[in-house]
Amino acid sequence: MRAAATGVCLLSLILTGSATAFAQSPHPPIAQPITASSLYRGDATWVVTTTIFPTATDTDQTNSSTLWTFRFLNAEALKDLDGSMRVACTFPDPATGAIVTRGANQDMTTKQAKISCVYHPQVKSDKDEAFKYEVTRCDRKDDQTPCSNVTSAPADVTITVKSEGLRWEITTNANQSVSSDAPAAGNIPNTIGKTTQDVMLSLDWVFRSPQYLPRHGEQSVNATTFDGHFVFRTGLTTKAEAVTATPLVAAGDTTPMPPAPSAASQRHFSTGGELNYNLVLPSTGTGSFLEIGGLARGTLDADVEGTATNQEAATQIFKLVRNGNASYTAEVGVRATLKQYHEDMFAMSVQRGEGEAVEHPKNSDDFVTAEFGYQRNTGVAGLESLGISQNRYFLRVVATPIELPNVPGHTKPMIGVQLSGGSGQPKEVKILYGVDLSIIRAALGL
Repeated sequence: MRAAATGVCLLSLILTGSATAFAQSPHPPIAQPITASSLYRGDATWVVTTTIFPTATDTDQTNSSTLWTFRFLNAEALKDLDGSMRVACTFPDPATGAIVTRGANQDMTTKQAKISCVYHPQVKSDKDEAFKYEVTRCDRKDDQTPCSNVTSAPADVTITVKSEGLRWEITTNANQSVSSDAPAAGNIPNTIGKTTQDVMLSLDWVFRSPQYLPRHGEQSVNATTFDGHFVFRTGLTTKAEAVTATPLVAAGDTTPMPPAPSAASQRHFSTGGELNYNLVLPSTGTGSFLEIGGLARGTLDADVEGTATNQEAATQIFKLVRNGNASYTAEVGVRATLKQYHEDMFAMSVQRGEGEAVEHPKNSDDFVTAEFGYQRNTGVAGLESLGISQNRYFLRVVATPIELPNVPGHTKPMIGVQLSGGSGQPKEVKILYGVDLSIIRAALGL
């Protein structure tokens, strides 16, 4: 009996000791991989920067005395032509709290698990660049206790060097236009609406990026500046077109209605461009900024529906015979756009030589856009007897408020409304809803 009891006691001690050792084994932190973009650096005098954020995540409990040491591996490869480091990081000193800056060839110790670094690409190199960093965590009970260090596995930093200012998008939306009035008792609507699916491919090129002249060491857009966009669009759209509408009567009905002109929503293959130039108001603390400016837009529209089509409006079916094959639409007006917030909105900058303006060429996504102006649509020529003119005003509001998580390329749902009309003219109302698919941009690296 005594031997058995002793064996039990020894087993208990062994299990207890193993449990204690297991609980005290520190887990290494995790250095997060970084993927970012940089612009081409055409000359050694250019200052081209991209901001990156080395970050450590942890599974063990930390306290206010925990220290984090960030370290770039093979830092010699990150030297510039003059021997300076092309990566430098800013962080609070753990002892004094003062903000210090260190090059990539030095260890960077702080009490924060995330630091901010600026990256400068190689001169006249359009090749992507990759390097690594690691993080060491110093575990201690207080500021006087020696460290117990544990180091993460190396994390990759991948920088893509590319041209500035391009954004590809495929916009898909349901285009629901509304008839001016319901057909009844000898009435043919002046405008006949329908619901269709539009698909547009757009290329947005920023030819004038937000920029400022550096003064007193300023590092961000904190004053009013300007930008300009040229947007090319092509795809299937829906717009009003002059037609001759004839009500189709049921068999046995001996009182057919005569045909009458009308403006009907018809499918078109459209190709065109837009030029807008804007005043850019200072960015907010969240990184959003506001564009206010003017626009000029034009499209060539080719009808893709048959010469004659049948279309229902309310309870009546009409035979629609279009009056032409092609038309154009031109718009001039004013616009205001609140840009979508992204953490990297001002992460890239270019200064093409000492004393030159600093540019922020990031082509930011739209959050909400409002446009108002004059429109000329030659597709409704010949409808003057209905009070419908080729010259009308337009008001368009489109919002893409929520970016879909875990979807590449900043894909967002879209909702909007478009109103056009004129003095004494029937109003055309369109409800827009769908998705902006920017996946092609992510696939192409733009």
